[in-house]
Amino acid sequence: MLLFGCGNSATTSEDYGDLMASPSGLTLVESEHVYGWGKSDCTLCHHLNNIHLNQSASGYNESGLVYMPDVRDIVSSDGISSCSTCHGTNGVQ
Repeated sequence: MLLFGCGNSATTSEDYGDLMASPSGLTLVESEHVYGWGKSDCTLCHHLNNIHLNQSASGYNESGLVYMPDVRDIVSSDGISSCSTCHGTNGVQ
């Protein structure tokens, strides 16, 4: 029985800072995604209603490259199948 996810609770915004500043950018790599690496169901740790909320007043992420309301719309309509589009395969074969 799964009692809790490895991420934040469903009532807290998940803010991982500016992922574009990471050496791998948006693409997940094992060294930066240790607990979730190789898992195909992102929602075991990440609640879809509280991801992609970190943004500037303009609606763009910290790098100014991604318009977060559009990202939330895509995730809302496509669910976890949209995650790999930006974040890679997460080690899932």
